[in-house]
Amino acid sequence: SNTQTLALTLPEGYYLVVDTEGSPILVSTTIGGATKMSSGQTLGSTLVKTNVTKVVKTIKRADGTWSKTAAATNGETRDFKATFTVPNKLSVDTVTLEDHMTGIVYVDGSFHATTSSGTDVTNQFGTIGKDKVGNSDGTGFKVTSLQSLVDTYQGKQVTVTYRAKVVNAARANAAANTITVTSNWLPNITPP
Repeated sequence: SNTQTLALTLPEGYYLVVDTEGSPILVSTTIGGATKMSSGQTLGSTLVKTNVTKVVKTIKRADGTWSKTAAATNGETRDFKATFTVPNKLSVDTVTLEDHMTGIVYVDGSFHATTSSGTDVTNQFGTIGKDKVGNSDGTGFKVTSLQSLVDTYQGKQVTVTYRAKVVNAARANAAANTITVTSNWLPNITPP
């Protein structure tokens, strides 16, 4: 939890701390009783944090199979799928999904989210907005989950599906999109 600690007595040295729900951390014990290095780095103490959220994105090809890339022409609409693991609720408040699109446009109303067991969790996300490119709205989308998504489904896989229409693609100017999932950390939590 955010308040519990675990004290261990170990021989002096560096240790790799691995937690099934956290990032691996290299931590030093105190050295000769010192709790800080001359550089100010703390010795003998660490905070275990959740993994940084990663996303796997695929696109549906014309033949119905899912792939990392697909050919499409202007005017065609393609289905996208993005899968990520909901982070640990002890460190993360919400997650934000954002897809930056070039040459393609997000199809309003096509956003849908389910867990790996098939539970519909679309209502666990807020209003779908436009992504921001520079100081103006882009053609992609941006949405932040509710805290209840993290609280209820931590450690579970969520798959988001949505559609986008190709509006400006050519051999020399292929349409592209990049989706990111950002962990929004709880107050007083330092990201890894």
